[in-house]
Amino acid sequence: MKPSPIPRPRLRPSKRPGFRLAAFVVAIGIFVLSYWLGNRYQSPQLPELQALLLSPAQPLPEFELLEQDQPQAFASLVDDWLLLGAGRLELADLQLLTSAHNRLAADAKLQGRFRVWLLEPSDLPLSLALPEFIRVKTLTPAARQALAQAWQLSPDQHLLFLINPQGRLQAVFTGISSAATMAADFQAIVDHYTP
Repeated sequence: MKPSPIPRPRLRPSKRPGFRLAAFVVAIGIFVLSYWLGNRYQSPQLPELQALLLSPAQPLPEFELLEQDQPQAFASLVDDWLLLGAGRLELADLQLLTSAHNRLAADAKLQGRFRVWLLEPSDLPLSLALPEFIRVKTLTPAARQALAQAWQLSPDQHLLFLINPQGRLQAVFTGISSAATMAADFQAIVDHYTP
C-alpha cells in the first residue's frame, strides 16, 4: 500500500501592486478626512487676553434695577452680551469705552453688542451727554447694599464686568488702559462663546 502524498499548502497568488497602492491611498484619504472633520468642529482656542476670563461663567448675585420706577430682576433684563460698569467712573473711563466701541465699527453686529450699563456713576458731570451705547441704570437700595458686599469695591475702584447672554459673569475688564486691547478682548470672547 502506497503512502498517500503529503498535501502541499496552496500558495495564494500575490496581489498586484496596483491593488496595494489603491488600498494605501484609500487608507490615507480616510485618515486625512477624519483629521479634517475633527479639527473642523473643534472649538478654537482663545488668544491671550488681558481681561480676566471666567470659564465656566459664574452666576451673579441676584439684584434688581429700577426700570420706570419699578424693580426688575437684572437677569430678566439681559438678552445679549453686556458690559456692566460698577464703581466710580471717570471721564477717562468713558473715553476708553467710546474709543473701544469705535474700534468695532467694521463689524456693525459686533459693535451693536458692545453695550454698557453703568450702575450709578458718580464722577461724571451731570450735563454730560452719554453715547447711545451707554446707559445709566439705577439700583434698588437693597441691590446697592448686596452688590457692595458681594463685589467689595474700594471707593475709587471701577470694574467692568462682561455678562454673557445667559446673565452670567464671563470676564472682568480691569486695569486695561488701551481701547484696542479692550475691543480685541471683547471680540475674541464673544466670537469664542457665540455658536
